[in-house]
Amino acid sequence: NDQIEGIGISMCAAVDSELGKITIRPYHLPNWTYKEIVKDIKKYFPTTEIRIKNDAECGALAEMEYGATAEVNRLYFLIIGTGIGGAFVDRTHKPLYVLQTEVGYMIIDKNDHTFTGKETSGSFYSFSAGKFIELRYNIKLADIKKDDKLWDIIASDLSVGIANIISIFNPDEFVLAGGVIYNQEHLLEKINLNLRDCLKVYKVPKIRISKLGDNFSLYGALCLLRY
Repeated sequence: NDQIEGIGISMCAAVDSELGKITIRPYHLPNWTYKEIVKDIKKYFPTTEIRIKNDAECGALAEMEYGATAEVNRLYFLIIGTGIGGAFVDRTHKPLYVLQTEVGYMIIDKNDHTFTGKETSGSFYSFSAGKFIELRYNIKLADIKKDDKLWDIIASDLSVGIANIISIFNPDEFVLAGGVIYNQEHLLEKINLNLRDCLKVYKVPKIRISKLGDNFSLYGALCLLRY
């Protein structure tokens, strides 16, 4: 009676859900490249169903299940923290369609070489991930005052990446999560204003901060066992 029926894993790295392993080296877990997480856990729970997805996919599922209204069919979930990750979910498809996207590697400015390396040079990651904002401007995020004009620059860079994503997926709702955006609600107004200039075809969708906060991964892992 004490047997665990299912285990859901929300992993902050690119994963192959079918094979149950990490596919791209996580910056914060350098020794976990190609780690077969599901296989390792199966050693201890051999008869338990185990499902794994990227944390952005889990966040998208969680927000669609627990945060979005019934009118929202297409949702994009973007994590802006130490790194950047995103996922798209569409509930008009049966079964539910969810797509992991590595938008952090999307090129924002091909002429920017502030940071070298194929993974960072000119990328969305290098402009808007928390650790690179701090490196680029030589200041801790926590030390940037809310009336500092630097937030205008940060919002502008974020808006370029978000506009590119919207132009591809055209979501009904766009949800933001992560350390860069939490407690910085003033960024939403700046981003919305910038998007009106950036978007040329689609309208600006509703943009909000995650209702689940840092718990989106936990709720998302639960969703894995429901779909």
